[in-house]
Amino acid sequence: MIEARARVERWLAAMWQALDAERATERALGIRSFARPPTVFAIGKAAEAMARATLPLGATGLAFAPHAISLPGFRSVVGGHPLPAEDAPVGGRAALELARSLGAEDHALCVISGGGSALLELPVEGVSIDLVREVTRTLMAAGVDIETLNAARVGLSALKGGRLAAAIAPARCTTLLVHDVPGHPAHVIASGPTLPSPVRTPPEALPASARAQWQAPPAELPSGDVEVVLQNGDAVEALRDAAWRQDGLRLGVRPRVLAGEARDAGVAFVRACRAGAWREGYDGYVAGGETTVERTGASGKGGRAHEFVLGAAHELREGELLVCVGTDGLDGNSDAAGALSLGPRDDPTLRRALTEHDTATYAAAHDLQLRGPRTTNVADVALFLSGST
Repeated sequence: MIEARARVERWLAAMWQALDAERATERALGIRSFARPPTVFAIGKAAEAMARATLPLGATGLAFAPHAISLPGFRSVVGGHPLPAEDAPVGGRAALELARSLGAEDHALCVISGGGSALLELPVEGVSIDLVREVTRTLMAAGVDIETLNAARVGLSALKGGRLAAAIAPARCTTLLVHDVPGHPAHVIASGPTLPSPVRTPPEALPASARAQWQAPPAELPSGDVEVVLQNGDAVEALRDAAWRQDGLRLGVRPRVLAGEARDAGVAFVRACRAGAWREGYDGYVAGGETTVERTGASGKGGRAHEFVLGAAHELREGELLVCVGTDGLDGNSDAAGALSLGPRDDPTLRRALTEHDTATYAAAHDLQLRGPRTTNVADVALFLSGST
């Protein structure tokens, strides 16, 4: 186990090094020209890194992040996550006012990453921030997918679903994205403040208290430039490359995005990888995606990466290794990135931890947790190694 952990931690370190939002933003900006310094809206968990990349342009603007940011020319707005903060409308109103102040000769640069749905919020007229928080809490506890959650959000927000871009017009708008929702279109990132949303009706899962106040986002927006600068595939390829360069292991990439209830997805992943590795001559497989956990009222510590691994641990055979981590270094309400399991594991304590959604506590007690830097979020990455490696 010690040797297996050491290998995995080396590979993950290389992956995390590749997920540098500042460098990715710099590369994207290097192929663009600006007649004057742009006005920046930096939104999401990677707001600080992406905003820093704009400083050589003389950019100024707003940065919405989970923590305070100190960058010359930027006003820092600290938001909440996964629920918007109670004072979120103050920052949201500042974003709307700045957007509306821009003229036809100005250029808005929107650098957006995961977490932006909660960090940037201004409810539509007549909707309270308390209602937005309650809707978000209810839908997340029910384990709805990200498209359903964001469909609810865009109809309650004065900034989501392209409404920020509508306010920026007639200024030119360029959007650079860190894509953290694999398998889904770009408009779901941060609920698409600068991208058109196809949603026209409230989702069925939306509580009745909010349904009557839900408003469809604009159907058309001024055209703007959009580029994805980092995505889940970059993490998958970096992990795969590290296993080959460092240890000579050939890993295939599972084409199917990880989705669904975490523990069920883990079992399905193990079975598919085991069959594929035997048939295709690989030492194992990597895959990316984002599963869900329906907590059913339990208040334990953990998240989807922990449940993906520990919910499938009973399926493993001797020598087989299963890993899953959140690329931002955090999983659910734990302080770890995820977990690993070598060989089968099934005991009453584990079964109780799964029932109570307390998998992070179990993983910590059995030295199964994996930790990483608080870095760019491009969803989750899973790894399976066959017993022959």
